[in-house]
Amino acid sequence: MSTATETFTQEDAVLQNRFRRQGKSLPGPATAMSQVEELLIEKLDYFVSSIESKLDHFDSYFKVKKEESKKQAKQAKQASKDNSNKYLSVRDINSNNGSSTSSSTSASNSRRNSTSSIASLKEISIMKLNLVQDRLRLIRKSVLSKGFTNLDYLYNLLDDQYNYLFNQTLPEIDNQLEQENEKGDKESVALNKEILSGKIINTISYFEEKLIKIDDYIREKTPLLEDEMDTSDAMYNKLRFFNFNRALKNALENPRGLIHYYELPLSWRENKYIIEGYRFSLKHTSMLKSIFKMHNETMNIWTHLVGLGIILYIAFVHFPSTNAFSKNNMWDNLAMYQFLAAACTCLISSSIWHTYSCFAHYPSRQNFACIDYTGITILITCSIIAVEYCTLFQHPNLLYLYMAFSIAMGVFGFVFNWSLYFDKPECRSLRIGFFVGLSTSGATALLCQAYYEGILYSIKFFLPLCYKSFVWYGLGVVFYGGLIPERWRYDVIIEENIGACQHHYNIEDVLEDNVGHAGREEIQQIEKELEEMRPHSHAQHGAVVEKMEDKKQEEEEEKVDNKVEGDEERNNGESVVDDDELRFRQLINKHFKKQPVRTPYANSWLSLWWVDYFLASHNLWHICVVLGVLGHYSSVLNMLDGLN
Repeated sequence: MSTATETFTQEDAVLQNRFRRQGKSLPGPATAMSQVEELLIEKLDYFVSSIESKLDHFDSYFKVKKEESKKQAKQAKQASKDNSNKYLSVRDINSNNGSSTSSSTSASNSRRNSTSSIASLKEISIMKLNLVQDRLRLIRKSVLSKGFTNLDYLYNLLDDQYNYLFNQTLPEIDNQLEQENEKGDKESVALNKEILSGKIINTISYFEEKLIKIDDYIREKTPLLEDEMDTSDAMYNKLRFFNFNRALKNALENPRGLIHYYELPLSWRENKYIIEGYRFSLKHTSMLKSIFKMHNETMNIWTHLVGLGIILYIAFVHFPSTNAFSKNNMWDNLAMYQFLAAACTCLISSSIWHTYSCFAHYPSRQNFACIDYTGITILITCSIIAVEYCTLFQHPNLLYLYMAFSIAMGVFGFVFNWSLYFDKPECRSLRIGFFVGLSTSGATALLCQAYYEGILYSIKFFLPLCYKSFVWYGLGVVFYGGLIPERWRYDVIIEENIGACQHHYNIEDVLEDNVGHAGREEIQQIEKELEEMRPHSHAQHGAVVEKMEDKKQEEEEEKVDNKVEGDEERNNGESVVDDDELRFRQLINKHFKKQPVRTPYANSWLSLWWVDYFLASHNLWHICVVLGVLGHYSSVLNMLDGLN
């Protein structure tokens, strides 16, 4: 066994000896019964209040053993039944406490009321003490039946010693109680009750100290950088989903089912200039029904649904009636139909995404976003393939080579849209590489045509694409990247973080998907503010986030206005944050306002209040996309008509 194991074994022996000495030096039954009971209550209070945070701390290190749970639960139940038949009831605790202990009892009332397992401790009996012991057995089962993934020897050592405390000492107590009960000596019965109480206290103390020692050991062995990353990720996740329940509640209570921007959790915030008209629900039926309701995504949905109807009309009515369709063969027409099918896929995917953009189940929401990205990838790939087919029609070998490259790039784009690895910030350069690769494919195809057919012919062939299609895509990027026109609204006061929220995006930002992440920017801003308020560890910042959440929940449940209660936070029994409560309230109110701050011009048409529902930047981008698709169809139709 390793040196660490031997060290822990020596420490266990020291702990056990100390607890045995404490058990033997308990005060006499006649004079100190109430003190023992009070000590038991205090220890149970503290233990139950702190065990939850301790268990949370171990979640990343333990793994549940399901095959042992039923067996141990059955053993605990049988032990409870056997022990309860051996012991008798005790006198009322109030007759033993006296006036000398009334003050200590009232001092712990607040903690007793918060713990359901000891809420009514007016009587303490041997049966109840055994139930407490059984409860400790269940705690042991839930904690110690889980093994360390990298520290198995610690688990084995702790399990053995804990089994010794619970199992090895119980027969001695049982024998003593049976002997004294046969004699009928009341004083001896009280002594036995006291022995059992002391044993429970010692068990709790041993358990707590073992948890502390394992905490220290894990903290010592875990690399500092990994620990900082874990705590930072935990704090980041808490910030992402802060205000989640309140948003669901407010959306449910609103007659229209809508909430404003500051009620959304940070992960759902995309454009800080769109204030009103957000949906937030966990029900698929609510999302689907919202297609036919008015909210800030209605125009985004219907611009593409209308565009879908136009494309279907073109595919089944207009294109079959053209001269190009009648004079060209099946493969020529297939080049057009694959583009039209890609356009339909893109428009449907976008409509689905905007229908579910405010879906409260975040993993599902991310999947719908991937559907949108996939539709865009398919449209870009098939648009370029259609142009390549017409451009290199007279050169089949080159045509097959270019089409194979474009298809390979499209498959690669499909993979990274659905891959968690390619979604990381450090992989965003691959997104640019994907779009550059597709663009290069189309551009070099035109260069090949210019080489074989002449520059003037190539320019005449390519120019309609520029003023019929590309100009609309470019104009849409200007609106989308510049957040135009909503960035000029002045019906509400929108705070700007000059350092992080400039909201001027270029084409690279659009390709890297850096547009519309106001929630991510706010998380970074909150983290920076927390650093300025209390420049300590990430763990303490996580406690600050918990405190913010607690304050927000208290305001909702208790309807408290402008009055801060001094709640005692528990993190291993210590107060973590001691900053001024007003600063936390200001931080909450800044990022999670109850209502947007209106200006005197809120009702003026020129204040652009209507961009929440009509002609926002994303609406204009959708219109430009539909026009770009129609322009691309017109250009490719002319190209097909000119094929020999």
